[in-house]
Order: sequence, then C-alpha cells, then structure tokens
Amino acid sequence: MHLQHCLPNHLRVTALMVLSLALSSCQKTEVVNYAEHKKSADAALQIFHSLYNDQKFDEIYVSATPILQGEIKPNEFDGGMKELFSRFGRVIESVEVATACFPLEVRTVRHTKYERGEGGEMIIWSVENGQTRMTKFSFAPGRPASPTQPYRGCEGTSLIIVPGQ
Repeated sequence: MHLQHCLPNHLRVTALMVLSLALSSCQKTEVVNYAEHKKSADAALQIFHSLYNDQKFDEIYVSATPILQGEIKPNEFDGGMKELFSRFGRVIESVEVATACFPLEVRTVRHTKYERGEGGEMIIWSVENGQTRMTKFSFAPGRPASPTQPYRGCEGTSLIIVPGQ
C-alpha cells in the first residue's frame, strides 16, 4: 500500500521529514580531495620503503588494513617480505608508472629499482579517517608495463556518503 493512500497530505509530509531526518542521522557526507589522498599515499609509500629497507616487516603488517591482514597471516607476510629482500635487497628508487584515485582508495603501480634488480610494485592504499594504510601489495620481477588504457588520475573531488558511527 502506498503512503499516499493511508495518510492525509500533512501527515505524509511529516512522515517523510521524520524519515529523512532518521536516515541523515545514520550517515554523513564527505568531500574527497583526490590530490590530498594521492599526497597521503605517496607519504605512506616513503614510510613503507623505509620500513622495508630496515627489514621491519612486522611494522608494515601491523600498520596494514584488516583486509590485508585477513588475506595473509603475519608469518606468511613476513616470509614473503624476507624472500623479496633476500633476492632483491634494499629499495634504491621507485618511480610512478600509473596511479588511480577512487573514493577512499589510491591504487599505484611503481617501477622500483633494488640493489640487485628491478620490479613492479602494485599497491592499494586505503585512505580513511585521516589514515592511509596498505590494503594490498604485490610484486613482479622486471619492468612493469606502462598502461595502454587511459586511467583515472588524481585530480578533483567527489562527494561520498559515509555510514554513521
């Protein structure tokens, strides 16, 4: 049964206002500035590479999102990082190949030179509540391919709706 059939006009308006207020109290809107998110992800990348070079893999894991922590156990993450470090050594230089920004997420592909080789890093950063945390990290030996398709850059803003606390 439709609302218009069971309530007079003035009660329908009141009911809609109450419903609107109830819904708005459960969520908030937030403006996402992609350039700021990219800057935050770039800073997090510097911290990540510094921790990697110091072989503080446990600190990288603990600072990651629950998503990453749910996909891989601490000892597996540590073992993978130790293997990468053993084979390639310290990070010497990391150059952006492509970066795409989305609401609450920055994805980047890097061409990274190590002491004993080079490879492509693909990292997904979660940018939420003033924190930038790693959600995914993958590595492939060799030079990463440059994107052939246009990708979404990190300019502009978006308005997003965030569930209330």
